[in-house]
Amino acid sequence: MRPILLALLLTLGSLAVHGQSPDCQFTQTFTATGYGVTVSNQAVANLGTQCTTWRLSYYADGMSALSIQIEGAPDASGYPGTFAAVPTTACSTTVQPPCLLDGANPLTNANHGTEAFRGYYAWIALDVTLFTPTGASGTITARMYGYKGTSSASAVRGGSGSGIAACSTTPPTTGTAGQTCYDTAGALWVCDPAAPCTVAGNWVAQGFANPMTTLGDMISADTGGTAKRVAGNTIAVQKFLSQTGNGTNSADPSWQPAASAGLLTYYMTATASLLTNLSAIVTTDNKMLTPPYSPKTAIDIANNTSADVILQSFATDPGFPGIVFIPAGTYIWHIHAYRLSGNRAVTLYAVFREVTSTGTAVGTIGTQTESSTALGAAETEYSLAMADGNTYSLALLTSRIVIDIHAVFTGGSSNTTVRMYVGGTADSHISLPSNTVDSTSFVPYSGATADVALGLHAITGAPFTGDSGGGGTTGLVPAPAVGDALAGKLLGAGGAWVTRTWSYSFRGFYQGGPVGFSANLTVTNAPTPTANVVTDPSGVLEWPCYTGGGCVATWSTAPYAWWAFTLPTGYVANSAISYSIESRSTDGTAGHYAILTPSWACISTGVTDGPSWNAVSPVNILGAATTARVVTAGTITPTCATGNLALVKFAIDTNTNLLTGPFDLIGVTFSVQGSK
Repeated sequence: MRPILLALLLTLGSLAVHGQSPDCQFTQTFTATGYGVTVSNQAVANLGTQCTTWRLSYYADGMSALSIQIEGAPDASGYPGTFAAVPTTACSTTVQPPCLLDGANPLTNANHGTEAFRGYYAWIALDVTLFTPTGASGTITARMYGYKGTSSASAVRGGSGSGIAACSTTPPTTGTAGQTCYDTAGALWVCDPAAPCTVAGNWVAQGFANPMTTLGDMISADTGGTAKRVAGNTIAVQKFLSQTGNGTNSADPSWQPAASAGLLTYYMTATASLLTNLSAIVTTDNKMLTPPYSPKTAIDIANNTSADVILQSFATDPGFPGIVFIPAGTYIWHIHAYRLSGNRAVTLYAVFREVTSTGTAVGTIGTQTESSTALGAAETEYSLAMADGNTYSLALLTSRIVIDIHAVFTGGSSNTTVRMYVGGTADSHISLPSNTVDSTSFVPYSGATADVALGLHAITGAPFTGDSGGGGTTGLVPAPAVGDALAGKLLGAGGAWVTRTWSYSFRGFYQGGPVGFSANLTVTNAPTPTANVVTDPSGVLEWPCYTGGGCVATWSTAPYAWWAFTLPTGYVANSAISYSIESRSTDGTAGHYAILTPSWACISTGVTDGPSWNAVSPVNILGAATTARVVTAGTITPTCATGNLALVKFAIDTNTNLLTGPFDLIGVTFSVQGSK
């Protein structure tokens, strides 16, 4: 059975100041899970006090996790009935006791915590349901304060009329066990209930600790959820509070200059500009360019004095920004930096200058940017602004803009190195104010040094006229039609979108007797290179006939030949391969057709021998009454891609339709369409 302490009530009577000292109180220490001593909350012979509002405050030593809660039970013939956790619903005008005034039940902070509860139970107990020490052992010391009457809620919660005294210092130092007080910020402090308080460490702050100290401050949270101060923006430039997370976690908020229209941005690089700044630690300037720089590059600069020094300067190329003036506005310097080594404190700021194309100083622009906070040991990005209410007139269109990076080193004694990053994800850059193009501005016909973004608007005019023999005229490019991109079309000199044709021709050749033909042939069942015995004959590839007489007597299967060529860059995948066949045959009788069966294969990186052929629909080719040339065209649609080796095979059957003369292939041309 749980130990029971009956009528543990401290009746303070007239010695207590109403609302300040508790009417009931007890302390319990836990070294494991379980209930503490149960406490009777009943009047006995009118000598006790029935408390209706309770505050639990505790602190823990050597704990990594815990859970402690207030429980109440009815009376059962002088013993407690079944204990249950008090309700967790917050008290309000619509929620009456039993209910919570503040905090939570149970409490789970591994160091300390407090809650307040309003409601009457005949028996009160504290129950520790989770006890996980950091080492071999730990302790939880809990104090309960009880109040009677309807005014006790304000005594527990504090505030106006609570009767709780003001702390003499913040945090308080001396006091009696269990004493409470409010500091000047309104935070409630409770003295260690186990012993008198003699130092600030004996006091435990209750509730929310306000970290704000200055006009404009705001509250953020660190990684553990503890409130911390976010200082307000103090410079005379309008800024906005910004955060950038990593896709999972948020980050500290920071003040960033407002993005404005018309900013000219130049990215800092690790490329030398060939200018010299003798006043800087690194005397050779680096370039600033309009396209973002890559890769991310570290620039390390060391200093061993407590002084304001120029680490390095960065300069635009000659003629950039190429304008006659910079309007009034906000200049921004964005930098990624940190203190790599050393113990001197370091802050950064920048100064903008104009120099000639050769680096001769012309003038300083404005004053200087705001200063960064002290550099830490981890890479941090800073956006430092300078507001200039004056228009700055540049001396020359060929002038350069230079930014001098100042570092203020203070304190410490060791050589201190600052690391700056440029390029890649460290998009260190400057941004200058610039005029925007609107209805009151115009774009010069010549001399413009920057692109003009027209947005949804377009330049209108007549399309250009292509060359049809007498030359064309300038104008707008005609819009491509649907499917032109898929077809890989190019703008032709004739004024239309066209595709380029790639051709591969194969023919026979006669060499004073020997005959050849540019084709692949098998050892058996192959056509034969041959030529007629006449003056200046043509070399052909001949398929024999099989009807007797001058024809071959035995038929097995259609002889074949094949050709290979590489598909060009710009070939549209799976598009048609066209062919044009030049042939001759002495048999021009109707119905006596040579049957051509084309097949194709495509090879990417595989072996070129023994391809897997894919046959397509046969084509009939009729000869002529004489040996006149006959041209036959067709297409093959393969499954091929740019750079594939395409193979095309022709099997020609002269037997089925009873040709009485051989079929001669004079030449064949394959062609594909491409965009380059």
